[in-house]
Amino acid sequence: MATPKQISANRKNASKNTGPNSATAKKAVRLNALRHGLAAESQVLPSENRADFDHIEAQFYAQYPPESGLEGFFLEQMVACAWRLRRVTQVESDVFQHFQHQIDNPPPRIIGIAGVSGFDDASFEHGADGDAGGADNDAGGADNWQDAGAPAFITAPSAPPARAASPGQAFLKANTEADLFVKINRHEATIRAGFYRAYDELQRLRRERGADTRRRGPRRRRGARR
Repeated sequence: MATPKQISANRKNASKNTGPNSATAKKAVRLNALRHGLAAESQVLPSENRADFDHIEAQFYAQYPPESGLEGFFLEQMVACAWRLRRVTQVESDVFQHFQHQIDNPPPRIIGIAGVSGFDDASFEHGADGDAGGADNDAGGADNWQDAGAPAFITAPSAPPARAASPGQAFLKANTEADLFVKINRHEATIRAGFYRAYDELQRLRRERGADTRRRGPRRRRGARR
């Protein structure tokens, strides 16, 4: 059991630790309950920079400091959407680079089939009469193809294009093969709509809070004359 002297000492120590005193410090502490860090853990991918996310989050909290858990919820939604919109921009850039690389580095061309008569020399690619495959290769090659089983193709490097692929060429190739940019734009529109829904709700709450403050009027200081 604590002695009266120990109780007195504990009370004195507790009175010294009154928490933040300045307005700035109190404002920062007030946000601790709302910024629990779970958003960053779930939104930032391993390949992304956590510091960049923290910077964006700090900017939003500085501009729209929440006064309630509900305001904090919508603010978190805005931060998450802003981060995902930034990611969409990077995805779009990566898709462009991927298909530009494919165009600039075409796959090897097939110039023959190993071990198959009539298909293992230059006549496969340029027939005796100048036609692809050659007239003599059509008949004999078909039978040999049946007997050969799984073919082993003979390839040669393809000539690279004279000019590097443009973004327009990459765009056409991506949309022709996988309709990728349409999907990216649809994804971006969904995120953007979510951002503005959260923004509108946050602004509504802030307007209601401001109207409530005006109705109540400024707090009267103790001892002030009526």
